[in-house]
Amino acid sequence: MSATLRTSRNGEVAVGLPGFISVDELAALVQHGAPILLLDVRFTLEKGPLPEEYLAGHIPGAVFVDLERELSGPRLPAVGSYPVPEPCVFERTARSWGLSSDTEVVVYAGYTGISAGRLAWLLRWFGHERVRILDGGLQAWKHRGYPLIREWSTPEASGTFRARPSSVPVVDIEGVLQLGRRRRLIDVRARSQYRLSTPDPQRGGRPPGRIPGAVNVPSTSLHQRNGRLRSAQGIAGLLAAQGVDVRRPVAVYCGGGVASAWAAFALRAAGVDAAFFAASWSEYVADPSLPVEVEQTQ
Repeated sequence: MSATLRTSRNGEVAVGLPGFISVDELAALVQHGAPILLLDVRFTLEKGPLPEEYLAGHIPGAVFVDLERELSGPRLPAVGSYPVPEPCVFERTARSWGLSSDTEVVVYAGYTGISAGRLAWLLRWFGHERVRILDGGLQAWKHRGYPLIREWSTPEASGTFRARPSSVPVVDIEGVLQLGRRRRLIDVRARSQYRLSTPDPQRGGRPPGRIPGAVNVPSTSLHQRNGRLRSAQGIAGLLAAQGVDVRRPVAVYCGGGVASAWAAFALRAAGVDAAFFAASWSEYVADPSLPVEVEQTQ
């Protein structure tokens, strides 16, 4: 896949990385009626899925995806906040969007694409490689003045997609503990969450701390202020500043499995061999026998 160069305001040369698509390229595809499946997965941890924002304006033809209902299994403490859905369930859901094995997919969210990354990672996990994230999200689309529509879009027909869990790298609890000891485990939560030393009232009193040895590279630091992904060089620099050797495999986790799915997708696009700890902190901390590292307060 060819790369597109652009220069950001801070002078960093950004490259259009595999797995991401620019608004101009997407606009050209939409204008020419290319056979692509557009999926709108706007969501925030505070408000959940945002169908009202979708109805207030979305890219023509985009189908709305409910992250909580369609991209997660049943929420139980033992399996974390956003567990990976069962293959048969995801297959049925994806078919309802109109997805088939040869479908070209573009997913987007409102700004950074972090919730879209959850969907992009799941598609690849279930064997669908032809998926890209809209770089900069709907904000970039609107900034360029491209059209929006304000009506519910539905697929013309169901798809024939078959879910086949693939070789996309994941890691289990034993694996993250080992990687933490080697300084190759990345906690992509906000710095305040990473450093929290008391129970988190914003997340139901979830215990504080982090997996021992994990270094903090917030998911928000992987994109620029305009919501577009940093260049591969910029991302490598962020990791190196935390002592992470980007030549070696790493793993990522977050609070519930949304931001870290995007981070795993973005890091792999930037050439970093990143595995996803799908359970993330919400499942890890549900087992009181597992070791926890807590920020020391003065």
